[in-house]
Amino acid sequence: MYEGTSRDEIPAGFDFFETLSEKAVFRFDKLPIPAGFFAPKSQEFTETVRFKGRPLSRSYFGELDITHIDTIIERRQSVELPPPYPCTPRDVPIAFVALALESTEPIEVRVGKRTELWDVQVELSKERPSRGTMTITKTSEEGGVFDSELTVFPRFRFIRRCDGKERVLDVGALQLSEEVIDKITLRSSESPWLHDAPDTLKLPGLNDNFIAGAPSAIAEESEVCEHEPKEPSSCTVSIDGGSRCLCLGQTRQYTATGSPGGGNYRWTITQGGDRATIMGGATQQSVTVRGSQTSVAADDITLQVRYEAPAGGPLCFATIQLTTIRVTLEFKSAGKWNPMNQMLRQVSFGGDKLGPVEPGNPSGCIGFWKKIELKAKVEPNDPRLSCQFDFEQYRQGRNGWLIRGLFTQPTVLDCPAPRWCRETLDEGVNKDTSLSSEGTIFTADAPGIGFELGDIRCDSPNNVLVQCFNFRTWVEADGQRCTEEFRWFAGTRIRCDAGTRTWVLDNSGLDPLWWTPESLEAKPPGRESTCRRVPDPATQRSSRLRRFSWPAPLLRGPSANSLTS
Repeated sequence: MYEGTSRDEIPAGFDFFETLSEKAVFRFDKLPIPAGFFAPKSQEFTETVRFKGRPLSRSYFGELDITHIDTIIERRQSVELPPPYPCTPRDVPIAFVALALESTEPIEVRVGKRTELWDVQVELSKERPSRGTMTITKTSEEGGVFDSELTVFPRFRFIRRCDGKERVLDVGALQLSEEVIDKITLRSSESPWLHDAPDTLKLPGLNDNFIAGAPSAIAEESEVCEHEPKEPSSCTVSIDGGSRCLCLGQTRQYTATGSPGGGNYRWTITQGGDRATIMGGATQQSVTVRGSQTSVAADDITLQVRYEAPAGGPLCFATIQLTTIRVTLEFKSAGKWNPMNQMLRQVSFGGDKLGPVEPGNPSGCIGFWKKIELKAKVEPNDPRLSCQFDFEQYRQGRNGWLIRGLFTQPTVLDCPAPRWCRETLDEGVNKDTSLSSEGTIFTADAPGIGFELGDIRCDSPNNVLVQCFNFRTWVEADGQRCTEEFRWFAGTRIRCDAGTRTWVLDNSGLDPLWWTPESLEAKPPGRESTCRRVPDPATQRSSRLRRFSWPAPLLRGPSANSLTS
């Protein structure tokens, strides 16, 4: 009990709250953000946004490291509540001291024909105070109920995800009608309170003898917004972010945050100990976990952290469910794409046919391509897997013109050793990373040379266009490599036929391929060779694209960083 007060006195003080996840809501359809706010062509924003709490500054708590409080209300005068009960209700002026919320997911803003993603943060406006009244009634020796009315002037901070650009909407700085002010006034009715409650945060001298919301949360709302906070517990711990997928044989680090800070951590695997192993940090704030055996199902590993608050304080716990996944790659260069592969079948690249294709074969094909497909099989095959899968691919080799035997015209895709150039793989075009019912994802590529017939004049039999690339491809889950790199090769060389004045294949002079005697058949590597070296003129010092009198052809398949035509 607060020193110098009776059981019936509630001193002036503070109410600390943590907002229940997604239980803070603002309806912009009631107060729309006008067109042009986010950008000159942005449309009016009228969606409902849900928020969660974020930590307040330590300065509010005397520099204590408390991270689970996001809302502070001040009761600005003391009140006496003597028996008999229920006693006469007493009015207490209140003020919003601090608020820290963030959107649970980014909002989508239409700007012209594109959609932009913006994160939203909320704090209190400094232009106008947020104030109201609390009416407290004591119904028993232990506590009672209260009604509240609190006008909130928020300050919205919008952060664009792609570049960090910010826009601010400060409601307190706006000229508002009484009708609008009423729309942003939160009201609650018969919310519970207690003089004392077990397992709630107590800060002597700040929140004595009054626990608002105990033993349940407060529901306050207006026409525009809702807020459902609860009295914070005496100890909390959370596991921050981190992927829930462990690639077999790989490690990830997980970090816990306990509040109040300064306590002790202990990590254990309480379920699935044969599928994951703690490699280090079992008694530290951060732990390292290794995927040691493929999971049977999604989330069949439980990683738990126990947190003991400072000075022998209370214990609290948090868990995260993990999955150890195994991914295997299968290379295919003949026949057709797997039916589970949902990538776009581009006729100009030979549709879903694999292996070598050429202009007109199959119908609609416009180039000389060497088409491959890589299938990744994911275990366990469970639709509940939360991993985000992706393919990474790099190339190395030469791409350009041979004129009278000299490599004189490198293209934009030229990537001579020792460089390795990263490929851009677009979803739906070069990859399909949505797990199929068989637990598979795919990437496909079509290295080679393409052009619309007639785009490149065939008027000199001495001119040759060559492409010769080594490739390295692997699969990642949530940014972590889950497979060894798969190495493969594709080479194409075309020349102008002097007799027919058409472009034809001319693979003479290319080295044996990296790992196989056939250009598109993948086998374990026997030796690492390079494409046949071609002489560079002594004056050539750069692979930058230079001015050339012929129109540039389509130089790569769909996984090229860019297509020129």
